[in-house]
Amino acid sequence: MASQTKTKAESLLQLLPLEVKQNIMLNLDISSLYALFTTCRHFYNIYKSDGGIIIREITTNALGDFLPSAIALYAARRAEWVTELHVYSPSQLVDRIHRFGRKYLDRNNRPSLDRQDFSLSLAEELISFHSTVEKFALQFMEESLSEMFLNPRGRPIPKPTSTEISRVQLTFYCMEISRELLPYKISSGSDSDSEDSEHEMDDERPWEMLWHYFTPWENRIAESITKFLDKFIDGVVTQVIDGIVTQGPIELIERGTMVTGHWYILMGLQGVEGLADGSFDLEFISRIAADKRIDWSPLRHISYFSHAMSGFTWLRPAGGSLRVRSLNMDHLLARFPQEENGACDNWYFTIISEQHNPEAYLSLLSGILWWDRDRTNAQYPGVLPSTAEIQDMAEGKEYIGREFVPEVDYCKEIGY
Repeated sequence: MASQTKTKAESLLQLLPLEVKQNIMLNLDISSLYALFTTCRHFYNIYKSDGGIIIREITTNALGDFLPSAIALYAARRAEWVTELHVYSPSQLVDRIHRFGRKYLDRNNRPSLDRQDFSLSLAEELISFHSTVEKFALQFMEESLSEMFLNPRGRPIPKPTSTEISRVQLTFYCMEISRELLPYKISSGSDSDSEDSEHEMDDERPWEMLWHYFTPWENRIAESITKFLDKFIDGVVTQVIDGIVTQGPIELIERGTMVTGHWYILMGLQGVEGLADGSFDLEFISRIAADKRIDWSPLRHISYFSHAMSGFTWLRPAGGSLRVRSLNMDHLLARFPQEENGACDNWYFTIISEQHNPEAYLSLLSGILWWDRDRTNAQYPGVLPSTAEIQDMAEGKEYIGREFVPEVDYCKEIGY
């Protein structure tokens, strides 16, 4: 009887027009698509002929505007030179960063894949990671908003807008791409001819160059996200460190601290999710902390460009010094077009005010870095001038770098 029912159902499916069958497949999620074509030969035959088109459509629907960033991340995870960073000089790595950046990170020329390149495994990887990004971006925004908003009358906090959500999610992609490409600090050799010199000079130009393929306001948001992730990771791993303290010598305590500080760089955002859902249990974390074969010292502990948090290195040099920058940002607006410019204006006003209007600079709040302009104006009226007013403030002025002076003009090298 069961076989007869199945045969009848398949016969009815045969009567459906091909377009209807394709639309059924196009409106499934990726796991349901797999279940469908592995249990019904009619849909399997369609998958054999049109699988690339169907998977590309499902992936595009799931990721929307984030598909280019997801493709860039997919490519970063497979960059052949990443596993052999130590054999390349900093200048060779800069060259490879440029090759990658021009192919995958130019937002006016977004990367794409041909339909034949879309597979189930690729789609599952891209969609799974985006789901993780959505989860942690929401947690980050909710925690940030709860800290910034004061609601004495119990009014609900306005939910993040679509542009705020996109801005934060894109920053998570920037961070993940950067940690995949350059998870280790880059060293350019001994800083002295002395035989006693055991230290090496850091040449972080590849890292600095990579982050200039992203925006300065994303760099600032990435700092806030890093603090959020550190707090989250510490809340889980501290339990392990407490256990280590009672079990072993002081060196295990130090290694436990290293696990906390470098977990994101080593394991990625999905590794952080593993802490949240229990995939990495306490025994696993303890084993990593105690494993002396793991050298944590070369790993980065941040995933943003820390030496230029002001963002002045994204501005074009004025005159002959890389320390002095023009405050004109037309090149950035052309390179990074904005649907909503709240975060961009926040950064721009900050960098102008830092030297030319210090009272306004001190009044800005780091927690609003990712906010839309409307939210900022509603919560803190008068703190952020209009775009036109900010541009007037910048007219004819320059920014003079103080503590950090770059070795190269990143804007010129990248081409914006």
